[in-house]
Amino acid sequence: MINNVDTKATLINEITRRELDNRRIARAAAVEGIVLLKNNGVLPIAPGKIALYGAGAEKTIKGGTGSGEVNERYSVNIRQGLEDAGYTVATGSWLKDYIDEFNKAETDYGEMMSQKIKGFNVNQILNILSDPFIYPFGRLITDEDIAKSDTDTCIYVVARQSGEGVDKSLDKHEYTLADSELANIEKVAKSYKKTVVVINSGSSMDTSFLGKIEGIDALVFFCQQGCEGGNALADILSGKVCPSGRLTDTWAKSYDDIPFGKEYSAMGDPLEGYYKEGIFVGYRYFDTFGKEPAFPFGFGLSYTSFDISLQKAKKLGTGVQLTAKVVNKGSVVGKEVVQVYVRPPRGELGREFQMLAAFAKTGDLQPGKQEEVSLDIDLASLGAYDEKTAETVLEAGEYLVLVGKNSRDLEPWVVLKLDKKAVIAKHEHALVPDKPIEELKAGHVESAIPAGLQSFELSASDFPFIQHKYVAPDRSGDERVKQFLGKLSVNDCIEIIVGAGMFPGKK
Repeated sequence: MINNVDTKATLINEITRRELDNRRIARAAAVEGIVLLKNNGVLPIAPGKIALYGAGAEKTIKGGTGSGEVNERYSVNIRQGLEDAGYTVATGSWLKDYIDEFNKAETDYGEMMSQKIKGFNVNQILNILSDPFIYPFGRLITDEDIAKSDTDTCIYVVARQSGEGVDKSLDKHEYTLADSELANIEKVAKSYKKTVVVINSGSSMDTSFLGKIEGIDALVFFCQQGCEGGNALADILSGKVCPSGRLTDTWAKSYDDIPFGKEYSAMGDPLEGYYKEGIFVGYRYFDTFGKEPAFPFGFGLSYTSFDISLQKAKKLGTGVQLTAKVVNKGSVVGKEVVQVYVRPPRGELGREFQMLAAFAKTGDLQPGKQEEVSLDIDLASLGAYDEKTAETVLEAGEYLVLVGKNSRDLEPWVVLKLDKKAVIAKHEHALVPDKPIEELKAGHVESAIPAGLQSFELSASDFPFIQHKYVAPDRSGDERVKQFLGKLSVNDCIEIIVGAGMFPGKK
């Protein structure tokens, strides 16, 4: 738990105690978020001589574009973090060539964008945002590079920028690896005894290369880990810290496995998008329709192993409180993430197969030690929206509660039995589509309730009810603000909403 963090900025050059404290917090947070996706035992790797390649080694992506970007005075890239941890990077020539390539590409991109922004009008904003800077992939790795490195260990860092205002395209290799990257990874996997691939990206990527290239020993999802990211990755790779991060989305085996993925955003009509998947987004689709992912929601490996067991379950309001015992069964200090999912009954609404209902991470557990964690599940927070009646409801039936390590590694623990339909909230129809939308519908998905599970009876009458009223809010209580807004034209309002003021010449 991170408390009492002072975030008030000061305009001074001195590095304050507050800044140093926040760096430590940033490093700890980054370590917690790194996800180990594959490891055949090569990780952790003790500090020593390594070969380091890839776009993210020197130009490590610490945050997203637009509102996700921060201009800080201090940032540690992956190369710096590894060297600070005691590794010797033996591929300086390749990395220098990459920096030169990156700087030229960035200069060319800046000149191109300057031309685009000249004469800017608000109607062009989509065209400008849809052309983000693409990191160059780096030159091909040669036999000379490998010979000069004189090591048996390689780390290759793939990098992809992400941010607001635009989705990744398929034709620019923002989701897939470029041919040159595939060639480089294949070469290092054949040439080095130990090969680790790191993905430095704000979102999931195609990892089908794992099944096509032999010799990849480990895969790490580094995401965007802030100003201390390089140090955090070194902590994980060296084994100073045991990885405990978990995926917050599902990674597909193929982009074609994503429903309506090729109709979305720029791949369809950017001005008229229909969310045909309905509620079946991410793991709700993959789990409901039995589509096998590359890596499931909530997935993440560790350098140790854990056993999770039910200690106690008791009824708590309109749900249940579970007490789980977590035991470190391995030989390394580590943390485990306990995840709770609920499978609703197969009613008329065609709900998702299961949903995440609670999770908890343990503290550091020494080998052989244990910790109890408490997880509260409230069915009132798991209702479904009924479009016909404009109500949030829970259908009658049995709600199976499962606990495990990700959405595909679960064990049933208890059952919650709701006597009849519970109406949790009443709404009003608003913003009704002017065209019908044929949403993806789930068929009847069987989920048998195992015999002998502890069960709890819930009454629909115990659930709280909320009546929502829709009243147009007053734009402002200040008469001066009302007068100012009254002077603005429709185009003025549009430019304020889309943030046109960030472009030169806009006041």
